[in-house]
Formats: sequence, structure tokens, C-alpha cells
Amino acid sequence: MKRRWLTALSFLAWGLWACTPPPPQGIQGHVFTSPSAGGQPVHGAKVVVKAGNQTVQTSTGLDGSFTLQIPGNVQTFTLTVIPPAGQGMAALTYEAVPLAAYKSPYGAASEMNLYLPAPASRTLPGYPTRTGYVAGTVTLNGNPVASTTPRNASQLFLPPAPCEDGLVVFGGFRTVTTNAGGQYQIPVASTNNLYAASGSLWAGNYTGTDTGDCNTATEYYWSEFQYIPEVRVYLNGSTTPQDVALEAFDPGANPSRVATLQVAHDYSGLSGFNFNPNDPNWNAYGVSVPSFVHAIHSGEVELGQYY
Repeated sequence: MKRRWLTALSFLAWGLWACTPPPPQGIQGHVFTSPSAGGQPVHGAKVVVKAGNQTVQTSTGLDGSFTLQIPGNVQTFTLTVIPPAGQGMAALTYEAVPLAAYKSPYGAASEMNLYLPAPASRTLPGYPTRTGYVAGTVTLNGNPVASTTPRNASQLFLPPAPCEDGLVVFGGFRTVTTNAGGQYQIPVASTNNLYAASGSLWAGNYTGTDTGDCNTATEYYWSEFQYIPEVRVYLNGSTTPQDVALEAFDPGANPSRVATLQVAHDYSGLSGFNFNPNDPNWNAYGVSVPSFVHAIHSGEVELGQYY
């Protein structure tokens, strides 16, 4: 009889363990106005998350931050940000955000930066422009990376171009190159209502080609890279130090950090096109242009260009 009771208790304990849901998981981030509006934190915005059959919400703090708990067994979530009334900002909704992308070191890095569309910010009379800097040294295998394609100040907002090297991109759209010692400096200018800025940092060499020659290549991609999810820059004339160590942008050489993205084309809605180059009736190309996009982001960097 005693053995039967022990067996029943063990089955009961196993059943309770099997039915116990996984613990809730946290989602956190910040809400800012769009860069053209100054990028300042938005206080009092309502953040609503739908995950599975549960809806949770909270409001952003003085620094624009928020934290929410969602069920531990969901794989996607939908997030809506509703700004405070009367400030001219638009609400945003991100549907079916994969939780895997949120947690990925190349997605949102477990921290979402949400930028609400807002009217362009204007400097008030008498307000001087405030500027801060991100600066450091870019290295590859411990050696400084000196750019052979230097940029000048007028090219700050031009996106990375194929075969440029020693590139550093802040916030998805400020791009500079390193000097002969591998050093870089990115100016971040403010509007009247911005005292600090936050953005991701991407660096590397956009020198990968299918032929080894930029003049004859049909494919361009990053050969080395580094991604830093968030760099905070204080706009009081000071410099935020941020050294960058590049690594191979190659799933074969760097499998723990780089994965191959499988791209499939659905041509079922097209007629009259044959995309198979091995068919005698072949008459069309299928082209993919992959890009690096944060799961919820302020900017993007192309991974490659294919012609």
C-alpha cells in the first residue's frame, strides 16, 4: 500500500510540474520622438503589448523607459505606443514581432528603442546648438583599421557605399571613416529640446565582393563588422569613448555570431516569367537585397547589394 501511495504521489507531482507554465518574461525599452524632431524621451506614452491571449500595458517614465511582463510561452507579440495627447506625435504599432528577434544580439538586443513620428524640431531664438561626440579606435585582430576611402564632413549623412572600409555608423544614418591610426569621431548635434542621444553603432569594412574587384563586382557585402546595440551620447561638448573590435562577417568563420538568412521568392502570382537560368526559355532574374534592420529600430544598414 505504501508503494502505491508513493507511485500516485510521484505521478501527481509530475503532472503538476508538466502543467506549470513557464515563468513570465520581461520586455523593456525606451520611447523617443523621431530624430528629425530631436529624438528626446517621451514621458507618459502608453505602451500596450498583446501576447497570446493576454494584454498588458504601462506608461513611460521621465527618461522614456518602460518595462512589461508577458507570458513565458509566447513566440510573438504586438506592441502599440500611444503618445500623450496634444503633442503632435503619431501612434505606432508593431505587429507580430518575433520574440527570437527581440532577444537576438543582432535584433533589438533585448532593448527596444521606439521612435514616434513627430513634427520637425526647431531651435528657439537664443538657443545655441549643443553637440556631443562618439569617438574611439577601430581594430581588426588587434590592429588599427585605417580607412582607404576617407570621408569628409559633408558626407556625414550619406549611407555606406560598396568597397568603403573603416566605416562607423551611429544611429543608422551618421557615417564616418577612420583615420590613419584607426580612430574615428562622430559628431551628434542637438536641437533646443535634446540634451542626450541614444543610438546603435555599426562598424566595419563594406569590401566583400564576388570578384575581388569593385569595378567588376556584381555582389557587395560587409567582410568584417561589429554591432553595438546602444551608445549614449551626452550633448555638452564631451566625448563618449567607444572602441570597436571588428570580427568576420562570415557564418563559416564566425558561426556563433553570424547566421545565414534563407531567402525564398514566391513567383506564383506572376505569369510569363521564367526564373530558371538552366531552362532554354529563361527570361527573367530573381534578385534579393538583404538588409540589417533592428527588430524595432531607428535606422538600418544594408548587409549587401546584388546586381
